[in-house]
Amino acid sequence: MQFPYSKLIFLSLGFSGGWLLAQFCQPKDPASAVTATAPHPEAKASSTPASKPVKNDPVDQPPDAAKTREPAPGKWSGKSPGEIADELAKIADRRLQSTAINAAVSELAREDPLGALRLAELLPRRSQRENAMEQVMREWMRKDAAAATEYLIALEDSPHRDTLLSASAQALSDKDLRASIQLASHIGTKSAQDSAFMSIGVQWGSKEPEAAAAWCLASDSNYQREHTLMHLISHWGRRDPVAMKAWALANLNGTQGEAIAQRAMDTLGSEDFQEVQSFYAALSPELQKKTSVRYAQSWAIENPEQAVRWAASLPDVQTRSEALSSVVSAWTNEDPNAASAWLNTLPRDDNRDRLVTNFVHAAQRDDPEGAMLWARSVSNEGNRSSLILSVARNWMQNDPVAAKPWIQTSPDLTAEQRENLLKMRN
Repeated sequence: MQFPYSKLIFLSLGFSGGWLLAQFCQPKDPASAVTATAPHPEAKASSTPASKPVKNDPVDQPPDAAKTREPAPGKWSGKSPGEIADELAKIADRRLQSTAINAAVSELAREDPLGALRLAELLPRRSQRENAMEQVMREWMRKDAAAATEYLIALEDSPHRDTLLSASAQALSDKDLRASIQLASHIGTKSAQDSAFMSIGVQWGSKEPEAAAAWCLASDSNYQREHTLMHLISHWGRRDPVAMKAWALANLNGTQGEAIAQRAMDTLGSEDFQEVQSFYAALSPELQKKTSVRYAQSWAIENPEQAVRWAASLPDVQTRSEALSSVVSAWTNEDPNAASAWLNTLPRDDNRDRLVTNFVHAAQRDDPEGAMLWARSVSNEGNRSSLILSVARNWMQNDPVAAKPWIQTSPDLTAEQRENLLKMRN
């Protein structure tokens, strides 16, 4: 037998050999551990407490013993909602009180949801009451959805009922999507219902994106088709761009076709521009025209010089102008020096003025003085004066110390404009 190091230490303490032998040879059965560890009758009294009996640990029990053991009653077990509320009110520290409220509400909700709701109603602050009621309904919905739903639908219409319905519907969506959607349909306020449907739709889309997208498209609600669907496409595209692109290309013929194409291009462009190129190439000529501005903007982030040449080649005058403006704005944010060099190659005409205006708006925050120089290069006098005044106003708001000397001496401002701008500092 090898003696543990801790047992060898006792050899130096002068205890009798018989007691040491008993210590070394004590049985491993916990049931007999109490008698085996009893101290020797002749041992002197010590300030160290006597060894406690070894407790039955789940590890030492039969495999199913720990699983079948009933959980110990919680701190709040057997107390009425009023008694619990009184105890919670006595906790002065807000953070500790909040922790205690969460624990009490959670414990009572598992045993008695209606009692937990009564407790929530007795809490002192409105935010505590609302949060506690939502917590109870989520717990109740997971435990007994039918009873919780019956309780909610029986409530009188009110913003509070809508809040509880929304929280409960979202809690139920993990378990039963159809029942969750049905429950959310009882929400009386349209904005609250739309918000609940969006949460359910996005959550559904994380598991079954095609089914969730089809539900959005078939919805009678414009909000679901125009907002929830767009959120779903964005989330889906980040997780699985290939599948999202395939679905989008197959669903471009309806009223939401253009919106789907625009959102798909935005999402794909943030991941891989080559995916945007192949997506755009697969669009109908009509949709290509409608989405060319968004396409040019995505391309400008990837390769602005190629994007600006492509945008300049578009046959439709208005589309070409909008696409070029989009490219210049994106290019300025990425590389203002390269964008300004390209602008210098353009002839002075209305088209250049529009592009310079886009450049100025994009550049003025980081380089207001440089933006002002470009604003002064606009050919049209009326447009030039408006742009200079706009830059001066933004400059004064963001950095009045640097803007003031320029405003005081600028020949491009009238006395009235100068006076009004300088008043902005105060």
